[in-house]
Amino acid sequence: MTRSKWNWMVVLFLFAVCTLVTVPAIAQQHVQVINGDGAPVPTLEATQPYEDSCIIYFEGDSGSCNFKTVPPHKRLVVQEFDNYLNVEPGLQPDYVALATLISHAFTATLMSYNSYAYTYATHQETRLYVSGGTTPICGIELTQSSYLGVDQCDISGFLVDVP
Repeated sequence: MTRSKWNWMVVLFLFAVCTLVTVPAIAQQHVQVINGDGAPVPTLEATQPYEDSCIIYFEGDSGSCNFKTVPPHKRLVVQEFDNYLNVEPGLQPDYVALATLISHAFTATLMSYNSYAYTYATHQETRLYVSGGTTPICGIELTQSSYLGVDQCDISGFLVDVP
């Protein structure tokens, strides 16, 4: 290899190294992110954790219970829905639902049974949004009437400030 070719390769190598090192450093110096009141950057940080529970005591083939009403100027992001149902032997849920502005259905799984009760559970990661002033509702419908059945509904997630 001739000396001029060698010098040319060294110059190209040094140029490449300098470019790779200085361009990111220069770019970082000129990037400015502003999170103004008019257009906040959305985040999913759970800075306002939220959990609530309600219980249904059956007197027929369906029932519902209300969670707490979401405070004004907040939005509830539901990240998990849980349901624990005990009913008389042979009964099963037709549907398990969480109503926000619309009804969201969840699958219940038979967990255990004996001569006294059948136990169903729902444990579902989700992403549902509930506006301020809205009361989320848990609803269950059974295949037949129950007078001893009891159901516990749980939601967890976080609240977000809404301007």
